[in-house]
Amino acid sequence: MSPDSTPRPWREQPERFRIAVRLGALLLAAVVACLGPLVRAECGRIIPALSPFLSVCSAIARRGTDFLFLLGLPLLVLAFFRGRWFCRRLCPTGTVAWLAGRLRPGRRAPALPRACLGPWLAALALGGAIAGLPWFLWLDPLAMWNGFFSAFRPGRIGWAETLFGLGLALVAVSGFVFPHLWCERLCPLGAFQNGLGSLGARVRRRLGPIPDRDCGPAGGGLRRRGFLGIGVALGALAALGGRGRASAAPVRPPGAAPGNSFLGLCSRCGACFRACPHGIIEPDLGEGGFAALLAPRLRFDGRYCSEWCRECTRVCPTGAIRGLSLEAKRRTALGLAVVNRDACLAWTEGQYCMICDEYCPYDAIVAVTVNGINCPTVDEKVCAGCGACESQCPVSPEKAIRVRGHAVQKAALPREAED
Repeated sequence: MSPDSTPRPWREQPERFRIAVRLGALLLAAVVACLGPLVRAECGRIIPALSPFLSVCSAIARRGTDFLFLLGLPLLVLAFFRGRWFCRRLCPTGTVAWLAGRLRPGRRAPALPRACLGPWLAALALGGAIAGLPWFLWLDPLAMWNGFFSAFRPGRIGWAETLFGLGLALVAVSGFVFPHLWCERLCPLGAFQNGLGSLGARVRRRLGPIPDRDCGPAGGGLRRRGFLGIGVALGALAALGGRGRASAAPVRPPGAAPGNSFLGLCSRCGACFRACPHGIIEPDLGEGGFAALLAPRLRFDGRYCSEWCRECTRVCPTGAIRGLSLEAKRRTALGLAVVNRDACLAWTEGQYCMICDEYCPYDAIVAVTVNGINCPTVDEKVCAGCGACESQCPVSPEKAIRVRGHAVQKAALPREAED
């Protein structure tokens, strides 16, 4: 046997080793996404919190950081020194696209489009974050990964949940049809790492722009065109933020950031969906407007937001839902219950029905006597918008009492405090 034909140790075969690392990282990410929240609710935010793109944008938009920023800090530093190393080695969404591309038949793959949108998406997100509205966080690949596993909950699989988990499937399809399209042309996290890597190289070498091998001629992360994109984003999103009015109809989870800030900060990672033990958090399918698509909202279908639960406030990786103590959660008004007198059995038919009062944990239902019958009204100062009344109202299909969400959640006074 000639020296050249001697088998090399497995670890000395770089390609096999890289493939093994990618597949190992993919398996680990799947285990964490599937089983982590079953062990502890906070584990549902680990994977999206690792993204430096989400960490930086949310920190800028909130004008502050928390301990979750530390989870994304290692990849932030890594990108500064090694650019897109994480994308090529560890990103589970990128590995899915790569595996889909390897499934293609032997024919030549079509040429990639010349346009590279990733840097522009990253620039728009950063510019929006400076303006307080960091759009496009839902395009982060780690948020997509987490969202896919969060969409399919036992007993809660429907077309809405399927739509929510569609992002990862679309990345896989794009990888099959156009290998490398997602990673090299669209991914904002990859473009963000490109920019950090280019900046790091300039700082270390004190050289001019470094050619970007990952995103073609439109790459280079956040260089001249990227900064132009930030300026455009600041103007456009600041104008939108000033003119836009968030719909007050959907009820958002407790601790939700006010108005449009919530829609911008929310990465659609699905962590709050999985954390909710009552299964009342689901994707918004447009009730709050196009910008609210797939953002979490509460639906009181036989269940309500328990006054003794704050699980969803413990898992958000971006601060769209801020952490609340149990006492703070109980004093937060998510919305206001409104009685539809034309549908209420007591108001319209003279029947004795005060079920909403019986189930209200905040004692926010006040009875008024009409023709000898107690009829329900709502004390706006006490109502926390928990949905207990709506969930138990016997009128169907349209409930006689429904909760309308507050665009800006406010404090609810307990009955004894009001008295």
